[in-house]
Amino acid sequence: MKARELVRQGEIGRLSLIWGHCALDLMNNGTHVIDLINILNNDEEPVWVMGQIDRHRQLQGRGNHPDMVMEDMAVGRVGYANGVVGLMELGERADHGFGFRLVGTDGLIEINRPDSPKLKVLSGFRQRGWHAPELVPIHSNFHAKIEELIEAVEGRATHRGRAQHGRRALEIIMGIFESSSRHAALEFPIPAQDFVLKRMIREGDV
Repeated sequence: MKARELVRQGEIGRLSLIWGHCALDLMNNGTHVIDLINILNNDEEPVWVMGQIDRHRQLQGRGNHPDMVMEDMAVGRVGYANGVVGLMELGERADHGFGFRLVGTDGLIEINRPDSPKLKVLSGFRQRGWHAPELVPIHSNFHAKIEELIEAVEGRATHRGRAQHGRRALEIIMGIFESSSRHAALEFPIPAQDFVLKRMIREGDV
């Protein structure tokens, strides 16, 4: 949230790219990477998607999805209505840290990079190089989540985890699979009505 606030304040100029990465596959960890990219981009509508996957180990069953087929690696590129591009990398050859980099016309923001502060900013506009903004302490993530849920239930706020946002992340994931299957960039809405990866396996695409 602090990173999003800094972007809104123009700390790194006009936002152009958000790169997120993590281990595992799209349906296990990709949902979280895409969710956070969407949040960092103020939940702008996705316009197009292009993706590629690799499934050489024929994996099936992992984490929260013991009966689900999965890929070894996935790369997705999503263009949003405001011109920002989201880049997602998942799997065995991606950076396994759950980290993000926001690239603007006049600086960078890094989130959760290994061996670095949780939030690090390079601002050319202020001519001060890398610095780590002071983060507001909270009691715990659990308490913050409960407080946010109460605000939403009592009608004082719209919850960031609402169903529309979850559906958007899932559509982006299906778009990455469908793009890989068709070898083409696709525009939203994505026409897939099934689990695309399972169809790709059944039809011998991967």
